[in-house]
Amino acid sequence: MEECVDEFYLSALSDHDQLFPISDQTYAEELHLQEVLMSCILSSLPIQEAFPPLLKSPTREVGQSSGSHIFCGVCMDEKPSEDMFKNTNSPSCATHSFCHDCISRYIAAQLQENISMSSIRCPEIGCMGTLEPEFCRAFVPPEVFERWDKALCESALMGSERFYCPFKDCSALLLGDDVVGRVNVREAECPACNRLFCVQCKVKWHSGLKCEEFQGLRGDEKDLEDMKFVELAMRKQWRSCPRCRMYVERTEGCPHMKCSQSHFD
Repeated sequence: MEECVDEFYLSALSDHDQLFPISDQTYAEELHLQEVLMSCILSSLPIQEAFPPLLKSPTREVGQSSGSHIFCGVCMDEKPSEDMFKNTNSPSCATHSFCHDCISRYIAAQLQENISMSSIRCPEIGCMGTLEPEFCRAFVPPEVFERWDKALCESALMGSERFYCPFKDCSALLLGDDVVGRVNVREAECPACNRLFCVQCKVKWHSGLKCEEFQGLRGDEKDLEDMKFVELAMRKQWRSCPRCRMYVERTEGCPHMKCSQSHFD
């Protein structure tokens, strides 16, 4: 149809087989004639033929599959199914789909905001489902996954009495829920370095000394070598001066003694 109109238009412009030159007035008249002819032709056709309906593209909800591609609920892009994550472990968000890039950045952002959070919720608005680390390990960067694991551990330990192994070359984090507070429990073994420590005093095991005796020692007497000396003093029944804390030994004579350092009787 359009070809017929164009041919007519060209023939109308022809003058002895020459197209140009023509005046502006002639060009305008012929253009108007072409528009009139097109209007007449279109008006004679059924509406369906004159204006064919536009192809309606099928609509899909977020997460709905299009062959091997799925819509991401965060970036709204269509991604290959192998690049998508579905939290099938949580029934409330089993139909929610997110690409690996988006869910990885979402987890990192959540951890950045609150490192001690107990759980990370599904990014779908209004969803109460939670994400489990083991289902996200494959696409979450190692440093983010390590932070996530640390956050879960901190959350699990929250409310528990915690202390560290007193040995400086170990310093393992220990929980005292099972032993701290029990009067009869004093000696315990660190599960990391397998060395003994006192549960009550939170120090290396003070063999031969009761907790009260150990806590009564001066600060410089609580080192391991000094503790061995204190043990020796107790076996020898040496006495320490109440004023200067120096040890003295009575070998013979009157039980009355005078400290040679402080002259305390």
